[in-house]
Amino acid sequence: MVNTNTQSETQTVAALAKRPNPFDAIVGYEEKPPGAAYPQGPRRVLHLGTIEWSWGFMHERVSPYYLHRARRHWVLWTKEPDEWERLRWWNPLGYVPLVQGTLEEAAIHLVADSLRFEKDHRKLDRFDAVTSAGHLSANDWDRIGRAVWPPEIPDG
Repeated sequence: MVNTNTQSETQTVAALAKRPNPFDAIVGYEEKPPGAAYPQGPRRVLHLGTIEWSWGFMHERVSPYYLHRARRHWVLWTKEPDEWERLRWWNPLGYVPLVQGTLEEAAIHLVADSLRFEKDHRKLDRFDAVTSAGHLSANDWDRIGRAVWPPEIPDG
């Protein structure tokens, strides 16, 4: 597990990779481009990483993120738990046309856009830990976290 909330004054974290222009991402639950339907979930995915929020004893959320190259779009996915907390159900979180970004750009910016959506619409705080780095490294997740939830600068 990699803790992403440790702050060191000597640590320098680079900004996110430049966002392509155009990058017409669609994010949010039940939001999708016309014609995009994946009733069985994706066939092949690239695991980007898994992050965790922990609010207290028995109150946590673990979210794995995956990227899928569909016919016309990059699609960001997560798996939702069933009633026994087993990760079972595929849930699409975001889409961007293939021609508008590389795998790296789609991975970073779709995750960032999805987390911004949750921050704005569900009042989600910054994640507490990267429990599994995948295609995105722990440093990538930290950069995404800092872009979505910028560190507060103390007055003084």
